[in-house]
Amino acid sequence: NAIHRADPEAKIVGFGGVYDYNWILSSIGYMGTNWKNYLDYISTHLYPGGEGNALAFKTNIIDQYNIEVWNTETGMWDTGFYKGSNSNFITVGEAIWPYKDSERYHVGSIGAAEKVAINFLQTIGNGMSRYFYYDSRQYADPSYIRSHTTILEYDYTIRAKGIAYSIIASIFDHTKGLGDISNDTSTSAYLFDKFGTPIVGIWTIDYVNRYFTLGTDKFKVYNLMGNEIIITGNSIPIGRTPVYVVGQGITTEEFKTFFEQGALSYRNASKSLSKSRSS
Repeated sequence: NAIHRADPEAKIVGFGGVYDYNWILSSIGYMGTNWKNYLDYISTHLYPGGEGNALAFKTNIIDQYNIEVWNTETGMWDTGFYKGSNSNFITVGEAIWPYKDSERYHVGSIGAAEKVAINFLQTIGNGMSRYFYYDSRQYADPSYIRSHTTILEYDYTIRAKGIAYSIIASIFDHTKGLGDISNDTSTSAYLFDKFGTPIVGIWTIDYVNRYFTLGTDKFKVYNLMGNEIIITGNSIPIGRTPVYVVGQGITTEEFKTFFEQGALSYRNASKSLSKSRSS
């Protein structure tokens, strides 16, 4: 009330970094029946690995109380993947655990970018309204040997996850998440509507490379870095890394139906997959 007395137009975002929707529901109970007088939006911090709670937020808060939920802090740790003269570290001698060196480059080049994309697709795709990445400080200089969530290197170049995040903003800005429409337990496919244009973010949960075949060819496909993937026919190559399927001259409802009726198959194999979400 004090905030609104000072500025009647102020918008109040409540709960901050709470990731447990049960805690929020409990607090709402203590606030009484007029709790919406005290806040306009609900905030949560769902980092990669915690985005599985997004559907529960939609079911128990967004749909139940008709209030927006924002993911106001999220980020993915990595140490970048610079090599050569621009590297922010020097490898001396032979590694005791060589796989640790390769892990650094894998996470920095693609792993962190994948996690950011999946986090976005699941949180906004499940009905959350806004998404804030934390952070973009020029912090991880050569003397900083730990991982960091920043999307910037010490010389202001952008880490791979930062590029992936910018592509997400370009493709999905001002979209409305309409949930997971995958017809198979091995795959996630989140549908979005952007002023009438349907977009689907799709990837395999079990990391197996497959084709997803639609009953239409009215779409374009883009990879994690925004490059168009040239498709022959109507079979989309999918795997652990999300790809973005953008409808062309087709309604969101029609696109949804084609995805719900789509067929999965293994790449380079004739074996079809029949495992469905209802099984």
